[in-house]
Amino acid sequence: YYVVVSNSAGSVQSNSVTVTVIAPPTITTQPASVTINAGQQATLSVAASGPSLGYRWQLNGTDIAGATAASYATGTAGSYAVIVTNPAGSVTSNAATVTVVAAPVITAQPAPATVTAGTDHTFSVTATGTDLRYQWYRGDSESGFTAIPSATAATYQTGTAGVYVVDVSNGAGTVRSTTARLTVTPREVAPSITTQPASVTINQGQTTTLSVAATGTSLQYQWRRDGDAIAGANAASYTTGTA
Repeated sequence: YYVVVSNSAGSVQSNSVTVTVIAPPTITTQPASVTINAGQQATLSVAASGPSLGYRWQLNGTDIAGATAASYATGTAGSYAVIVTNPAGSVTSNAATVTVVAAPVITAQPAPATVTAGTDHTFSVTATGTDLRYQWYRGDSESGFTAIPSATAATYQTGTAGVYVVDVSNGAGTVRSTTARLTVTPREVAPSITTQPASVTINQGQTTTLSVAATGTSLQYQWRRDGDAIAGANAASYTTGTA
């Protein structure tokens, strides 16, 4: 622009001046939502056009101190937006959600159990967290565990004696359960007498030992005299001098 000033004696032209119109900012790339594991950081960024740009990031609607660049790194979950400003105005970005995946937490441990040979027990674990993965292990003691192939669910069914443990994991970490022992007891077999006690004749004042041989599991004995139980006579043999 310039101006011409004139009168009857003549005219004079001013120097030229430039008028610059500054437009408000325009966001060309919005910040994007992201999911990270606990302990990691995500970098949110915005792209905008316009002169003399300034940035102010917010978390859940509150300004973040010092967050005044086009990008912002964070490891905190929440809703983030950035206000882009210049002397002509401001524009607020879309909200971007940062989701933080926490490591698993076991809320119910596998419990020890006892089963009879030939039957199974189902161990189970309960855990909180997202995208959980499971791996069961077996050992003969509290250490030296070996991964069980295909045992990758929250439960594991087995009839094999040993000590069991499970790892629960996701992208944020792994937690191991307490150990649980499976005890397998023999199946009860009914008793069978293989050698009967034999009758005997003794002299008065002497004693004799009666005995029986039997097969079966968890055997118990009770000797009787003339049909009456003899107190304390609970072994496979019994010594007596009484007819």
